[in-house]
Amino acid sequence: MRVRSEKTFLFRGDNTEEIIKKGEIKDLPDWVAKTDIFKLAKEEGSLLVIATKKDKKKAENDEDLTPTNLEK
Repeated sequence: MRVRSEKTFLFRGDNTEEIIKKGEIKDLPDWVAKTDIFKLAKEEGSLLVIATKKDKKKAENDEDLTPTNLEK
């Protein structure tokens, strides 16, 4: 999954780690989405999963990632 981050995060799996830095757009393995840190960061608006053209535009234009009431 492709993700854009507003903060730097370290995700730890069973035998591996993934880091995404502030302002970075990165492809992350699917297991990352199952971590508590990912879920909380996404809910908080610090992470945007780029799944649609609208998400891609938002990520590329460096828009605020805080979800609107319609997106929740």
